[in-house]
Amino acid sequence: MITKNCLFCQKQFSTYPCYIKIGEGKYCSRDCANKAQRTLDRNKKCLVCGKHIKYSSTYCTKHSQLGERGPNWQGGKTKEAKLLRNRLLAIGWAKRVFERDEWTCVMCGHHGGKLHAHHILSFKEYPEAREKVENGITLCEKCHKKLHYGVEAEGIPPEALYKRIDDVIYASRV
Repeated sequence: MITKNCLFCQKQFSTYPCYIKIGEGKYCSRDCANKAQRTLDRNKKCLVCGKHIKYSSTYCTKHSQLGERGPNWQGGKTKEAKLLRNRLLAIGWAKRVFERDEWTCVMCGHHGGKLHAHHILSFKEYPEAREKVENGITLCEKCHKKLHYGVEAEGIPPEALYKRIDDVIYASRV
């Protein structure tokens, strides 16, 4: 047996080497172990935000599932384009486009509702134009689908939609 000092009350106690090997044998009694645990839990703070946590963990509930700690983590394989589109700058860009177009679809004139900010020059192919307000137009959800999927609604072929966008762009610059 080995003689050690209790980590909580500092009393000497005897324990077996095998208990120390598996990480036990730190406290003289179950009572000291429980008191030590409660003391540790009272002083626990989240490693990310510093918020006080009441349970034995290293992260608060909000941060316990983020990134590598999350159950759906797949090695950081989110594409750069998705990360860029979800950035606050991209959200601000969309708002500036909506404000410029007065929250109105440039194709059909529908005001408000579910609007989309559409990049005129491809987001993927023209990274330098991604955050320029001039490279965006406001479209309602219906017109945006027509534009991307070529759905001929109201007898308007996709080519005419692109021509209408060109006309709108030209008119806004003159």
